[in-house]
Amino acid sequence: MTINTMLEVVRAGILSKSYQEAEETLRHYYGVNINDDTLREVTNYIAKMIYMEDCRLSRKAQYIVDSGKLLADEDDIEDDVLYIMTDGAALNTLHHVSKKDPNDSSWKENKLCVVFSRKTFAAGQIRKPVRNFIRS
Repeated sequence: MTINTMLEVVRAGILSKSYQEAEETLRHYYGVNINDDTLREVTNYIAKMIYMEDCRLSRKAQYIVDSGKLLADEDDIEDDVLYIMTDGAALNTLHHVSKKDPNDSSWKENKLCVVFSRKTFAAGQIRKPVRNFIRS
């Protein structure tokens, strides 16, 4: 499986209501025959890789914030401004909560936080956003 095909499989696995629906979508639009068990394995494998990388980046970002290295120059700390921006979004997990109602599902909220100082931003030290998925 090529990387691009793997990414399309994962995209279908994430965006579909079920892996069976993703299987049918891939067959219909791409002519790819891949069963729902393989689709689940590929989706979970890539999702785990993304999650582990996000955790690594999160730990690195937390170290930078905790160590005070986010500010460009310690002599000018009083003149600098530290910005912290947060947001969240509710995501349907598609896991059935109630056995009585098969349409019932649960919701999780992902959190996003961006921390930067005026000087690090002006110096171009922010190149890539740091992503972190936190379990609620």
